[in-house]
Amino acid sequence: MDALTLRPAQNHDFERILAINEAGSPGVSPLTPAELAVICASESHCHVAEREREVLGYVITYTDMDSYEGEEFNWFKHNFAHFLYIDQIAIVPATRSSGVGAQVYRFLEQRAREQALTSLVCEVNLEPLNPVSLTFHTRQHFVEIETLATLDGRTVSLRRKELS
Repeated sequence: MDALTLRPAQNHDFERILAINEAGSPGVSPLTPAELAVICASESHCHVAEREREVLGYVITYTDMDSYEGEEFNWFKHNFAHFLYIDQIAIVPATRSSGVGAQVYRFLEQRAREQALTSLVCEVNLEPLNPVSLTFHTRQHFVEIETLATLDGRTVSLRRKELS
């Protein structure tokens, strides 16, 4: 089996990303084609996880130096510096629990270190509850630092993983 790669998303990946996004609901916020095009306009924000030329997942990230209007991102930006924010990650349902997500996070840690960032940060839904993501992030050594009631009616666990 070929190794998993993480590469910048390209226009021909959009249909697959949108299908994975829809399958990941309510764990990830829905994306429209127009929103995805804006996010992917900067190749540093959206990446796909690919094996044997099949897209198995995607991840959307921002650094503390980026401008982004996300409520959770802005909480992190006001409270921390030098971080890589994981806005969304979604994996094809049939390949969940196969290690794809963990491999993506290893890529993200490497990328963060290369950019001299000191932590990875993210949020996980508590309401509506996302127990799979909570378990995954705990296994990846993310620690809850705060809970936040969002303007869209969710409650999220704000999590951080310090990089050594």
